[in-house]
Amino acid sequence: MPPELIAERYEVISQLGSGGMAVVYKVFDLKLKVHFALKILKIQNPEDLVRFQREAKAVSKLQHPNIVAVQ
Repeated sequence: MPPELIAERYEVISQLGSGGMAVVYKVFDLKLKVHFALKILKIQNPEDLVRFQREAKAVSKLQHPNIVAVQ
């Protein structure tokens, strides 16, 4: 995501974590007026995107009061 789009749409509150595949930030969506976690991928090759899509698909099937929805 281009930095200018992040600045236009989101206010970054803090960094929540990072790993080999991504950095996760707590952000405030200026249009929707809600806080959420924004994961910025560090895509080095096409396999990274496939891995992330597989992860997102698996996590999207989880339903529990303590787990937020993946969108």
